[in-house]
Amino acid sequence: MFDILLNELLTLNSRLESVGISLILGGGMGLFLRDTYLGGERSPRYPVRPESRSTEDLDVLLTADLIVDAARMNQLRDVLNALSYKDVVKHFQFERRVDFEKRVYTVKVDLLAAPPAQNDEDLVTIKSIRIRPKASKDIHGYLTKEAAGIEIGKVPINVRSQTGQDSDNDTIIQIPSSFNYLVLKLHAFHDRKDRTDLASDLGRHHAFDIFRIITDMREADWESAARHVMQDNDTKYLKNAAQYQRSYFGANTSLGILRLKENEGYRRRRNEFDQYIPDILADIAELFADVRV
Repeated sequence: MFDILLNELLTLNSRLESVGISLILGGGMGLFLRDTYLGGERSPRYPVRPESRSTEDLDVLLTADLIVDAARMNQLRDVLNALSYKDVVKHFQFERRVDFEKRVYTVKVDLLAAPPAQNDEDLVTIKSIRIRPKASKDIHGYLTKEAAGIEIGKVPINVRSQTGQDSDNDTIIQIPSSFNYLVLKLHAFHDRKDRTDLASDLGRHHAFDIFRIITDMREADWESAARHVMQDNDTKYLKNAAQYQRSYFGANTSLGILRLKENEGYRRRRNEFDQYIPDILADIAELFADVRV
């Protein structure tokens, strides 16, 4: 499935770049690209690398300047239409069928939108979780307030040269910083910790993603996190993330750690991963220590 998603991502990215739109790819596929293609030395404290979690989605994060730009949002809609994506959740979740090695797969594209800057709020229409420019139609984003800092420290991943394709045509995919991923995943865990449906799974897979992100951080990620906290310390989304860290990942008996240990990916390597927990707790506490709650 990752091979199929990568092919779709390269095509979508190329079409969007041709009309002047740069995407930031979040979600499981963004983490997969980081796991697979990002260089640099990981912390020796976490020698066993947690496995990437399967996904069939491309989570496209729309930046604050894009969600207020009707012309570019309409171009995004037109690109999705040209690639035969059909909306399954009206105007912001799309999918298409892909034939691959005599099988048919479904690829989904979810549009998640950072909130607009305060002085741009009059350019958008917001209805519940939906947001769009006032002058566009048939294309929305899922309003994701915790993505307010999504551009801070974004990480460029050189995908095409790593896939063995012509390095003269490198493709750079931007993914969120490790710290932004932690912010997003802490909010996601909080939202899903009490939901028993299969997709939510009481937040277990989001707890595992938090574990994966921390074990994968490089020195540059820590430096980026420090700059992020300094820049957005007084924002609501960051204060909420810090509160969730303290509530759910503050101690060995905290709910997030209990749900992490119930996750199948964790249980497969429990003997090794249990040894990481004290350092995980210390690391995540340090990352959010300077956020004033």
